[in-house]
Amino acid sequence: MGAPSLLRGSVFADHLIMERLGSGGMGTVYLAQHPRLPRSVALKVLDPELGSDRRFRVRFEREAEVVAQLDHPNIVGIHDRGIESGLLWISMHYVPGGDLARLIRRHRRGLDPHRAVHIVTEVAKGLDHAHRRGIVHRDVKPANIFLGTEGRVLIGDFGIARTTDAEATETVGPPMLTRAYAAPEQWAGGATDPRTDVYALGVTLYELLTGRLPGAGVQQSLPPRLAAVVAKASATDPADRYQACGDLAAAATAALSTNHRRHIASAALGTTVIVAAAFTVWDILRPGHIDGDPWPAPAMVEIPGPPFELQCPTPYLKSDRGPKGLCTAVDTAKNEATFYFYYPRTSEREYREGPFSIESPSEPVKKQKDGTTYISGPTVTSSFVGAVNVGHRYDADREHGAFARDTFGGLLPFLSAFESLPVCRTIADC
Repeated sequence: MGAPSLLRGSVFADHLIMERLGSGGMGTVYLAQHPRLPRSVALKVLDPELGSDRRFRVRFEREAEVVAQLDHPNIVGIHDRGIESGLLWISMHYVPGGDLARLIRRHRRGLDPHRAVHIVTEVAKGLDHAHRRGIVHRDVKPANIFLGTEGRVLIGDFGIARTTDAEATETVGPPMLTRAYAAPEQWAGGATDPRTDVYALGVTLYELLTGRLPGAGVQQSLPPRLAAVVAKASATDPADRYQACGDLAAAATAALSTNHRRHIASAALGTTVIVAAAFTVWDILRPGHIDGDPWPAPAMVEIPGPPFELQCPTPYLKSDRGPKGLCTAVDTAKNEATFYFYYPRTSEREYREGPFSIESPSEPVKKQKDGTTYISGPTVTSSFVGAVNVGHRYDADREHGAFARDTFGGLLPFLSAFESLPVCRTIADC
């Protein structure tokens, strides 16, 4: 569901496209050659469907305006922005080491504590710089943290950042929270401040140390002093957290130097219970938590969703946030369909796009001539590409799949908007 795929060697907004780096909640990012300087840039292009919605255009443009106020070695800088063929784009500093989510996937038992604390310390420097200028990131997570050369770490994607200026106009539109990292006050719709980012950075620290998110169903032991740091950073009440990201980083550094890799079983168990209890309490408070495993074969399942049940293709696909599905919510009274990303491990439903008028029902499971299987919701009418059928396309062995869009009578041929992703046979194997 991303922007039209730009081919290697093509030119967009005077930038030479070198390769596609990935897709996110609002668009696709490409590695591109700067039009006038001998350097590479990361070129983010807004999804055209979202670009037709003023709320998302404002959000996208606002990222450039926000980051333009920030000048720090631990923040991904913005070079330029513009519009080409009706598509909004932003040119950003290219960080060659990829994002932190990819690193965590390669270290499922967690990183070396010294490296984990170093990463958090570097991110804290960038966040504190933004906070001093009245900007709260609000979406701190491994996918938005980038690894440069020589140990450099940068925080990026300020797309849903907000100013702490009470008189400033806030960006409107559907919330785009990442459930596992979002603080309780975000879900409650309350005010956010630097302690909101402290919470997310605390969750990130836990994930770096253990390779897992809190509440992932696998008990993890932390050195007692580091466990205490995570527990304080992720306190439900912002007043009980560290008041700045730098304070969290300093406490983690002090805890690491005190522990010296010692493991005192009884103390570690006691502190781990504290951390687990803190996240368990918040897990109970989080709205709409649902457990369940996907079907072992391609199928459609119903998930209670906002405000209508989600029709979700399964098996789910792996992502940097665990299993993920592209689901459809149908309003039968209005004959409309809205698309959401759904994360069964955390029960997060992330608004994607819509609503669109339903043109016709579709056969949910279709076997293709090439052996692939296509699982989809209804065919809807899109102003950009005509009649559209969206869902998952699995290969013949169902080992990999992709978020897919089939178009009928539109401007684009079949488009697989994301790279092929491994299939989650069960929730646990993601």
